[in-house]
Amino acid sequence: MKKLQAAVIATPTEMRPFIGSFGHYLVQLVSLEPSVEPKIRGAIDDVFQDFSYIGDDPDLTKCYLDGISDALGVLRSNGIALLAISAIETVCNGEGQSIPNCQITHFFVVPLFGYFQVQIENAKIHRFTHACENAILDLYRNSKSGNQVALFLVPTAIQDKFYKNIPWCDVCCSNERVLFSTTPASVQLSEFQFTSDIVRLAIDDADILIKKGRPANAVDRLHTALHGYLKTECLKGSIAFEPRASIEVLFQLLREQHPRLKNLGIHQESMNKVLRSMAKIVNVINSIRDQHSLAHPNDVLLDSAEATLFANSVRTLLQYLENRLSSVS
Repeated sequence: MKKLQAAVIATPTEMRPFIGSFGHYLVQLVSLEPSVEPKIRGAIDDVFQDFSYIGDDPDLTKCYLDGISDALGVLRSNGIALLAISAIETVCNGEGQSIPNCQITHFFVVPLFGYFQVQIENAKIHRFTHACENAILDLYRNSKSGNQVALFLVPTAIQDKFYKNIPWCDVCCSNERVLFSTTPASVQLSEFQFTSDIVRLAIDDADILIKKGRPANAVDRLHTALHGYLKTECLKGSIAFEPRASIEVLFQLLREQHPRLKNLGIHQESMNKVLRSMAKIVNVINSIRDQHSLAHPNDVLLDSAEATLFANSVRTLLQYLENRLSSVS
């Protein structure tokens, strides 16, 4: 198999290794909202209009990289990224002659956060990441064969489609594989790390989705991240829970069994009142996700103002739990 070079391009520096390619292809995998489509299309044009002419000239390369910074920023601020996959291929010129050892780069327009599955038998579900060789290989092979690619913005959309038998990739979707497991098998902490940084990434992602006018997607992503974080903290604290335990149940278990939440010092009584109030908020978070997001069929979805309030509530809860629990080994 050809050696593949891949990168998610969020900054000009990440584009540098692909400059000088003999040729390139551009494949758009993400559907764009009509309100942002002209802006995104313009940013993509700005990235690629001079790409083929740079060659190996250092001055031209520097000028080109400086010139695409704003365009890449526009893509990122709208939740879009470029995933580049480069390989050495044999190509045919206009006269039908074969030219070996040519660097060809395939650029995919993808969601900044999301999942995909190539529509072939036994295909796995992957993140859009260059860190997973199997994900890159699936995308590259698919670019040559032209099969359809299923796109998912949030894990719960995958769960709704597959229910119990989700074909998660063991490399790039290991957290999701455990989080959405329906079996009571023992889970090792090393297999499952929904850290506070992952939740913060989900919050940043939610901010982008809200700005794009997709607050319901934001709610679903935040719910998934917070759920995973609470499961991780229960595992770290050796607190038993059912595999399908809800956010409300997990938070209650932490409050009742984690030593850093059970013993709150001289302000125990007052803080218990605060935590009981937070428990009510957590309960509402479950309700919002079930009744006003895309996790389940709903006629009435959450508006941007309420989705922002939801995101801020998750942010506040995360900050408290992180401060309270981080000092425990």
